[in-house]
Amino acid sequence: MQEKHHNFMYGFFVLQVITFLFSPKSVLAISKIERMLKDHPVKFSFVIFGVCGVFVGVLLLLSYYKAIFKAISALITGKKKAPKKPEIPAGKFRDISLPDARLIVKEAEGKVKEFLITTRKEFWIGRDEDNQLILEESVVSRRHAKIRSQTDGYVIYDLNSKGGTFVNGKLIQSHILKTGDEIGIARININIIFKKQDEEIVKIDTKEKKKAYTGAEHRKYPRLNMEATVNYLAYFPTGMKENQTHTKNVGGGGVCIKTANCITRGTIIELEIEIPGYSSPINALACVMYSRKRKMDNDFDTGIRFTDIFDEERKYIIDYVNRGDQ
Repeated sequence: MQEKHHNFMYGFFVLQVITFLFSPKSVLAISKIERMLKDHPVKFSFVIFGVCGVFVGVLLLLSYYKAIFKAISALITGKKKAPKKPEIPAGKFRDISLPDARLIVKEAEGKVKEFLITTRKEFWIGRDEDNQLILEESVVSRRHAKIRSQTDGYVIYDLNSKGGTFVNGKLIQSHILKTGDEIGIARININIIFKKQDEEIVKIDTKEKKKAYTGAEHRKYPRLNMEATVNYLAYFPTGMKENQTHTKNVGGGGVCIKTANCITRGTIIELEIEIPGYSSPINALACVMYSRKRKMDNDFDTGIRFTDIFDEERKYIIDYVNRGDQ
């Protein structure tokens, strides 16, 4: 539409010039121009150059006013261009020499499955039945992510999913996979490990793990001597719901809270925990692991695992629990 407007302006300008040159008044003006050319050639040259300069300037303004308007608009509104998302390759494969690889998938129930990845075809992950790895949770997109071979290795691409794709806890758009990388899909409770053929997965030293979590932290949700207030925002398929509760069960890895309703496993939750002695509420992104009905009333015990929390805040929780002086 804007291009048509530009063409109309150019055409109108040219029509005006032609009308001026060939109108009866213009004929008289032309004879005056001829006399001026004979009597004052230098002055005439400057006039012509000036007219041409104005004409070219008008054309340039007409061509670039859109860009100028956009720049001014961006300055006024303060809007920045959204960063360009990386292109997701598709189509035919190049002749790439890579060893086969595998995805080792450990589900919450303890079941382990292995999926073969080759250079000959793409490996798809998502909710639809035509994916190689099917994840039925509502937070997973129909076509969530895919793994594809390229010259420098197997690459996982997020397909503009709603829940995001993570590698080793970091949100990614694309990532070259190496043996031992942990893939997270929309932060649901499933362990996905990438492994190249004939390569060993490096395991975390159990001694180091014990050093990091000592004392009461060995239990899943250590019990406090006093209640901590917990505000939470749950993301359901139908929308968000905010609520407040209290807990005595909290640890460096997560928290167990009392909820009025059963919350589906895999639901994403934002937490705000008020731990005594800490300067401000501890904020964390978390995922529901289970929601079980209590025997004594109609409420539910809901276990939640932290998926994103500052190291300093996690350390404070662990130290607070280990001190046992609440």
